[in-house]
Amino acid sequence: MEIMMDERASELRPRPSARLFNQVARAQESLTRTRAGFRRVTCDYEEGALVLCGRVHSFFLKQLAAACARQAVDGRLPIINRLHVG
Repeated sequence: MEIMMDERASELRPRPSARLFNQVARAQESLTRTRAGFRRVTCDYEEGALVLCGRVHSFFLKQLAAACARQAVDGRLPIINRLHVG
């Protein structure tokens, strides 16, 4: 496992494996294929979880994005939903 320097906090943290990277990419692809409203949603890997960032138009879309992402990673990663509604 590689170690990379966290620029924000000067801490060492593990870089995600290729398998995790593929899961994050699959979640991103799943979201952009599902709805046009998810085009402004990004997926990232942070501290052992899949993080959803961006903006959606409704609370329903926020919850739907989390459900799609959870399905894309087969429930193997926790989901942190940082999507903003508006």
